[in-house]
Amino acid sequence: MDNQPYLDLNGVLVQVKFSTLWDSGFYRFQQIRDRDYDYCLCFGLAPFDMNAWLIPKEILDRHVIGTRGQHTGAGSNETWWLEISPSAQESWLDECGNQLADVSCQLTRLTGQH
Repeated sequence: MDNQPYLDLNGVLVQVKFSTLWDSGFYRFQQIRDRDYDYCLCFGLAPFDMNAWLIPKEILDRHVIGTRGQHTGAGSNETWWLEISPSAQESWLDECGNQLADVSCQLTRLTGQH
């Protein structure tokens, strides 16, 4: 395994990404890799809010990995990035969260804790 941050939640591997809100109103989660994990947990911190998305790897495979190359455009085969505007996120992210409370509920279900 590479030295990317992973959480092991009862056998479920989660890649963790963090971004602050950029002046243009979006978060940019960088260095997303095509590795062996189950979810990518994206935390976004704004001056007066915090957002989060728990994105299944298969959704990343469809919408990010192979399409949003970080260093070489769409042809990237190593790292990708994801830009999310919390006030106008892409519809494929709707089931993945936005508010921290949404992701908290998803994590509770995922880990089987009440």
